[in-house]
Amino acid sequence: MLFAAFLTFAIGLLFIAMPIPLGLPLFVVGTALVLTASPNARVMFKRWRQKNPRTSAIILKHEPRLPRRLRAAMEETRPDGH
Repeated sequence: MLFAAFLTFAIGLLFIAMPIPLGLPLFVVGTALVLTASPNARVMFKRWRQKNPRTSAIILKHEPRLPRRLRAAMEETRPDGH
């Protein structure tokens, strides 16, 4: 699962600048898969969220709409630890 997560993430990253909106959804899905599959990725993402409070606030705003498993991973990465 982790290989598929990184592959989806990488493909999304490659296509994110394309005019067809394919890259962003793949990037988001890949990130979600990586976070649900890897505890180390959650730790690194938490550090990233601590350094980027504006982006973290956007993620926090959209957390309630996420699927349960991804929401749990996002809650673990909150910078404030709540």
